[in-house]
Amino acid sequence: MLTLTKRLSASICQSLNITGDKREVVEYGMIALIQILVLIPAIIIIGSLTGTALSALIICFSASLLRKSSGGVHVSSINICTIMGITFCVGASVLIQYFLDSHVSINVLLAVVIISFLIALAVILTKAPVDTENKPIRTAKKKKRLRKEALFILAFYAGISVLLIYFSFNYRITTVYLWSILFGMMWQVLTLTQIGEKIIGGIDKKLCQIWKLARSSR
Repeated sequence: MLTLTKRLSASICQSLNITGDKREVVEYGMIALIQILVLIPAIIIIGSLTGTALSALIICFSASLLRKSSGGVHVSSINICTIMGITFCVGASVLIQYFLDSHVSINVLLAVVIISFLIALAVILTKAPVDTENKPIRTAKKKKRLRKEALFILAFYAGISVLLIYFSFNYRITTVYLWSILFGMMWQVLTLTQIGEKIIGGIDKKLCQIWKLARSSR
């Protein structure tokens, strides 16, 4: 997938005579676009098989929207990133729909919501935005702006969560959507921490080994 993306971006840059830093921006944008074009349909298809497509998509979008401003740890390749994204979103949606929604009381969920948002707020205030070597954030002004955006998104999630809790308390509607927002949000928050970096780095390493073994056995 990465090879295809680089070829497409190189072709676009050559035809438009784009060079230097702008070329890197085009390549990064193409990687993001290709990943979305693969990730979303895959989540819909696999989620439809498990009956959890909407929940899986909410998890995906909740994590992705917050990640846009807060940054976070990256894995070694777009293929592994896509596999991990699909696995987490669909796996979490199955857990939510077939266990958490029916087995966890609204009072316990309320406690989980409060704790989750307090953790998310603390991590974003102290860690976000988290940059990488390939995409560094060079100015303090930009870091401040991205942190404010991340806090705004967190406040947006909090507002939606309050509404969903209200309807769950008063009208007994499903808690699936609230759980989905929490899972997406907390997965992204995890990627901002050292613990998350170690966990995701370990998974990345194992998947790289499996990927290499699969390619060498052809």
